Amino acid sequence: LASDALTLEAGADNHAIERALEGLIAGLAARAPKASRVVGAGLGLVGTVDPSGLTWVSAARWPRLRALDLRPLAERTGLPVLARRMLDTALALLLETDATTADRTVALLHWGFGVGAAVAHRGTLLGSSLGRFGEIGHLRTPGSAGRRCACGARGCLETEAALWALLPRLRRRLGSLPDDEEELATALAAPGIAALPEVRAA
Repeated sequence: LASDALTLEAGADNHAIERALEGLIAGLAARAPKASRVVGAGLGLVGTVDPSGLTWVSAARWPRLRALDLRPLAERTGLPVLARRMLDTALALLLETDATTADRTVALLHWGFGVGAAVAHRGTLLGSSLGRFGEIGHLRTPGSAGRRCACGARGCLETEAALWALLPRLRRRLGSLPDDEEELATALAAPGIAALPEVRAA
Protein backbone atom coordinates (compact mmCIF):
# COMPACT_ATOMS: atom_id res chain seq x y z
CA LEU A 1 0.00 0.00 0.00
CA ALA A 2 2.82 2.38 0.79
CA SER A 3 6.58 2.50 1.16
CA ASP A 4 9.14 5.00 2.33
CA ALA A 5 12.90 5.19 2.81
CA LEU A 6 15.36 7.29 4.74
CA THR A 7 19.17 7.29 4.55
CA LEU A 8 21.08 7.43 7.83
CA GLU A 9 24.72 8.43 7.99
CA ALA A 10 27.22 6.03 9.57
CA GLY A 11 27.61 8.42 12.52
CA ALA A 12 23.91 8.29 13.46
CA ASP A 13 23.35 7.77 17.19
CA ASN A 14 20.37 6.45 19.19
CA HIS A 15 18.54 9.78 18.99
CA ALA A 16 18.87 10.12 15.21
CA ILE A 17 17.90 6.50 14.58
CA GLU A 18 14.92 6.69 16.93
CA ARG A 19 13.66 9.87 15.23
CA ALA A 20 14.04 8.25 11.80
CA LEU A 21 12.10 5.16 12.88
CA GLU A 22 9.38 7.28 14.46
CA GLY A 23 9.01 9.35 11.28
CA LEU A 24 8.82 6.27 9.05
CA ILE A 25 6.30 4.45 11.26
CA ALA A 26 4.05 7.49 11.79
CA GLY A 27 4.22 8.47 8.11
CA LEU A 28 3.30 5.00 6.86
CA ALA A 29 0.54 4.54 9.45
CA ALA A 30 -1.00 7.85 8.33
CA ARG A 31 -1.23 6.52 4.75
CA ALA A 32 -3.39 3.51 5.64
CA PRO A 33 -6.80 3.41 3.92
CA LYS A 34 -9.59 5.07 5.92
CA ALA A 35 -11.47 1.80 6.39
CA SER A 36 -8.37 0.17 7.91
CA ARG A 37 -6.83 0.13 11.36
CA VAL A 38 -3.06 -0.08 11.85
CA VAL A 39 -2.47 -2.69 14.55
CA GLY A 40 1.26 -2.20 15.08
CA ALA A 41 4.72 -1.94 13.59
CA GLY A 42 7.07 -4.87 13.03
CA LEU A 43 10.73 -3.96 12.56
CA GLY A 44 13.28 -6.23 10.85
CA LEU A 45 16.59 -4.89 12.17
CA VAL A 46 20.20 -5.62 11.29
CA GLY A 47 22.72 -6.47 14.00
CA THR A 48 21.76 -7.65 17.48
CA VAL A 49 18.21 -7.40 18.82
CA ASP A 50 17.14 -8.28 22.37
CA PRO A 51 15.02 -11.47 22.17
CA SER A 52 12.12 -9.63 23.82
CA GLY A 53 12.04 -7.39 20.75
CA LEU A 54 12.13 -4.22 22.80
CA THR A 55 15.79 -3.23 22.45
CA TRP A 56 17.98 -2.81 19.36
CA VAL A 57 21.34 -3.65 20.93
CA SER A 58 23.85 -2.80 18.17
CA ALA A 59 24.54 -2.78 14.43
CA ALA A 60 27.87 -2.64 12.59
CA ARG A 61 26.52 -0.07 10.10
CA TRP A 62 25.85 2.41 12.93
CA PRO A 63 28.62 2.06 15.55
CA ARG A 64 27.07 4.77 17.77
CA LEU A 65 23.83 2.80 18.12
CA ARG A 66 23.85 1.34 21.61
CA ALA A 67 20.94 -0.46 23.33
CA LEU A 68 18.12 1.58 21.75
CA ASP A 69 14.98 1.06 23.85
CA LEU A 70 11.99 0.83 21.47
CA ARG A 71 9.28 1.27 24.12
CA PRO A 72 9.25 5.10 23.95
CA LEU A 73 8.83 4.77 20.17
CA ALA A 74 5.66 2.74 20.74
CA GLU A 75 4.36 5.33 23.20
CA ARG A 76 4.96 8.28 20.87
CA THR A 77 3.47 6.63 17.77
CA GLY A 78 0.57 5.12 19.71
CA LEU A 79 1.28 1.73 18.11
CA PRO A 80 2.65 -1.53 19.49
CA VAL A 81 6.19 -1.97 18.17
CA LEU A 82 7.95 -5.32 17.92
CA ALA A 83 11.43 -5.93 16.54
CA ARG A 84 13.35 -8.95 15.36
CA ARG A 85 16.66 -9.59 13.62
CA MET A 86 16.19 -9.25 9.87
CA LEU A 87 17.93 -12.60 9.33
CA ASP A 88 15.49 -14.37 11.65
CA THR A 89 12.56 -12.77 9.81
CA ALA A 90 13.96 -13.84 6.42
CA LEU A 91 14.44 -17.42 7.62
CA ALA A 92 10.96 -17.51 9.19
CA LEU A 93 9.53 -16.52 5.79
CA LEU A 94 11.54 -19.29 4.10
CA LEU A 95 10.19 -21.82 6.61
CA GLU A 96 6.62 -20.73 5.82
CA THR A 97 6.99 -20.77 2.06
CA ASP A 98 9.25 -23.79 1.43
CA ALA A 99 7.79 -27.11 2.57
CA THR A 100 11.14 -28.88 2.05
CA THR A 101 12.56 -27.12 5.14
CA ALA A 102 10.10 -28.78 7.56
CA ASP A 103 12.29 -31.77 8.52
CA ARG A 104 15.73 -30.26 7.96
CA THR A 105 18.25 -28.07 9.70
CA VAL A 106 18.52 -24.86 7.69
CA ALA A 107 21.13 -22.12 8.06
CA LEU A 108 20.80 -18.71 6.41
CA LEU A 109 24.16 -16.93 6.21
CA HIS A 110 24.54 -13.21 5.55
CA TRP A 111 27.94 -11.92 4.48
CA GLY A 112 27.63 -8.19 3.95
CA PHE A 113 28.17 -5.07 6.02
CA GLY A 114 28.15 -7.48 8.96
CA VAL A 115 28.44 -11.27 9.15
CA GLY A 116 25.65 -13.28 10.76
CA ALA A 117 23.44 -16.33 10.52
CA ALA A 118 19.98 -17.59 11.39
CA VAL A 119 19.35 -21.29 12.01
CA ALA A 120 16.21 -23.42 12.16
CA HIS A 121 15.89 -27.09 13.12
CA ARG A 122 12.86 -29.05 11.87
CA GLY A 123 10.83 -25.88 11.34
CA THR A 124 11.78 -24.22 14.64
CA LEU A 125 13.84 -21.05 14.56
CA LEU A 126 16.71 -21.31 17.05
CA GLY A 127 17.79 -18.47 19.30
CA SER A 128 19.03 -17.65 22.78
CA SER A 129 17.96 -15.55 25.72
CA LEU A 130 21.18 -13.53 25.26
CA GLY A 131 20.22 -12.24 21.81
CA ARG A 132 23.61 -13.02 20.25
CA PHE A 133 22.68 -16.32 18.59
CA GLY A 134 24.04 -16.47 15.05
CA GLU A 135 26.34 -13.46 15.42
CA ILE A 136 29.23 -15.43 13.91
CA GLY A 137 30.96 -12.23 12.83
CA HIS A 138 32.06 -11.83 16.45
CA LEU A 139 33.89 -15.13 16.72
CA ARG A 140 37.64 -14.62 17.19
CA THR A 141 39.83 -15.44 14.22
CA PRO A 142 43.63 -15.66 14.10
CA GLY A 143 43.81 -13.86 10.73
CA SER A 144 42.45 -10.58 12.09
CA ALA A 145 45.76 -9.53 13.73
CA GLY A 146 43.94 -8.22 16.80
CA ARG A 147 42.09 -5.45 14.92
CA ARG A 148 39.38 -3.63 16.88
CA CYS A 149 35.83 -4.61 15.91
CA ALA A 150 32.80 -2.31 15.77
CA CYS A 151 31.51 -4.26 18.81
CA GLY A 152 34.50 -3.07 20.85
CA ALA A 153 36.33 -6.41 21.04
CA ARG A 154 39.51 -7.32 19.15
CA GLY A 155 40.08 -10.09 16.63
CA CYS A 156 36.49 -10.69 15.51
CA LEU A 157 35.86 -12.32 12.12
CA GLU A 158 34.14 -9.10 10.99
CA THR A 159 37.43 -7.17 11.21
CA GLU A 160 38.67 -9.34 8.35
CA ALA A 161 35.52 -10.20 6.39
CA ALA A 162 32.70 -7.68 6.96
CA LEU A 163 32.18 -4.95 4.38
CA TRP A 164 32.79 -2.20 6.95
CA ALA A 165 36.36 -3.54 7.31
CA LEU A 166 36.89 -4.82 3.78
CA LEU A 167 35.65 -1.79 1.80
CA PRO A 168 38.44 0.65 2.76
CA ARG A 169 41.05 -1.93 1.66
CA LEU A 170 39.25 -2.59 -1.63
CA ARG A 171 38.81 1.13 -2.31
CA ARG A 172 42.55 1.68 -1.97
CA ARG A 173 43.06 -0.93 -4.66
CA LEU A 174 40.01 -0.35 -6.91
CA GLY A 175 38.93 3.25 -6.32
CA SER A 176 35.35 4.29 -5.60
CA LEU A 177 32.95 1.52 -4.55
CA PRO A 178 29.38 1.82 -3.17
CA ASP A 179 28.62 0.68 0.38
CA ASP A 180 25.09 -0.45 -0.47
CA GLU A 181 25.23 -4.27 -0.37
CA GLU A 182 23.26 -4.90 -3.58
CA GLU A 183 25.15 -2.28 -5.59
CA LEU A 184 28.44 -3.59 -4.25
CA ALA A 185 27.55 -7.18 -5.16
CA THR A 186 27.23 -6.06 -8.78
CA ALA A 187 30.56 -4.19 -8.66
CA LEU A 188 32.37 -7.15 -7.08
CA ALA A 189 31.05 -9.59 -9.68
CA ALA A 190 33.71 -8.29 -12.10
CA PRO A 191 36.31 -10.84 -13.28
CA GLY A 192 39.34 -11.19 -11.03
CA ILE A 193 37.81 -9.67 -7.88
CA ALA A 194 37.56 -13.05 -6.10
CA ALA A 195 41.31 -13.54 -6.60
CA LEU A 196 42.30 -10.31 -4.79
CA PRO A 197 44.20 -11.05 -1.57
CA GLU A 198 41.76 -8.99 0.54
CA VAL A 199 38.78 -10.94 -0.80
CA ARG A 200 40.53 -14.31 -0.48
CA ALA A 201 41.41 -13.50 3.15
CA ALA A 202 37.82 -12.49 3.87
